[in-house]
Amino acid sequence: MKELFSKIGEVIRHNLGLSTTGLLAILMAIWLASCGSIVKSPISDIIVTRSEFGVEIDNMMSRILLANADLDRQDALKQKLTEVAFTLAEGGTLNPIGIATSLISLLGIGAAVDNRIKDRIIKTIKST
Repeated sequence: MKELFSKIGEVIRHNLGLSTTGLLAILMAIWLASCGSIVKSPISDIIVTRSEFGVEIDNMMSRILLANADLDRQDALKQKLTEVAFTLAEGGTLNPIGIATSLISLLGIGAAVDNRIKDRIIKTIKST
């Protein structure tokens, strides 16, 4: 066993440049393979990798889109109610069937948009 180590030492001393370069190359390969990029997430305040950060961004964007769609739905409903109020204030007649049709179509559009957004969120969650 002692002879084996002395022969290995002799080979290393004889090829010192090559041995040093080979050792450095091996150490760099291990370092590059084992060290992933990490960052503290501004969303969850934990340390995440690039792929985890991308998932957090996608989830945040989905929530933002849902909130934006909800705001749009609320604004559309307010607009319809304002139109009805102006019609009544001007002395116009109230057409309940027309109002019901408008509100139902508005709710249908809102439900369709909501389903599309939720489908996108589910698809994002399933892909991760």
